[in-house]
Amino acid sequence: MNMHSLCRFVSKDDLILIIELAARLATRCETQDAIYAALRNILPFQNFIACRVRPSAPSHGLRNILNLGYPKEWLANYNKFGYHRIDPIVTTSTEGLIRWDQIFQSVTQDQEYLIKRAAEYGLMGGFSVRHHDSEELRVTSFAGKEISTHPRHTAVIELISPYLQFAGDGLDAIDRDLINLSCREMDVLHWVAVGKTNWEIACILKISERTVKFHLGNVMTKLNCNTRSQAVAKAFNCGILRL
Repeated sequence: MNMHSLCRFVSKDDLILIIELAARLATRCETQDAIYAALRNILPFQNFIACRVRPSAPSHGLRNILNLGYPKEWLANYNKFGYHRIDPIVTTSTEGLIRWDQIFQSVTQDQEYLIKRAAEYGLMGGFSVRHHDSEELRVTSFAGKEISTHPRHTAVIELISPYLQFAGDGLDAIDRDLINLSCREMDVLHWVAVGKTNWEIACILKISERTVKFHLGNVMTKLNCNTRSQAVAKAFNCGILRL
């Protein structure tokens, strides 16, 4: 589902909170407790993690971990024993939003063991968002009894996940300087960030929809992103976009 469609399920206040949190994440000055509190104002959850996953690694497959409430003992065991190699969230071919209860319906014996071990740490239900990034996966996971399949909850998860996925990474000064967006590309990116469709952006900027798609394609290429949401998140996190 694209960003514009997702915005239909959240309120204006939700969008403001999401953008504000994205801007705070971009500063890289917030404590994890502060991020957790801000995220809890938007979405009910108990445990959250954002990380990169190296599927081919025999052990310690998780890196760039932003941990907000996941049990540290569980993460230590997960990395030590290479559970990422059997984790249904990692091994599935599904991209984007994943409901745990759906993907756990058809699992191997090893995966069933992993699910039971996770449940011992209170990780029994939730959602994940995953996207391929070269040889790795970017994964965010929200766990908690209060999270439901309500369209608002799933929309918030999809909208906020790209910002959180990039929060643990960061671009150094050289990389940031190399990202040189034109004025028109910046205009398009700005309107994408506030949830406008290509058609709406074309009307606002008085250009064709085809031209909007061309500029947006350039933006995603320069930022090395596959989706509009990832492009907006990365732009916030490296300081290209600001409130």
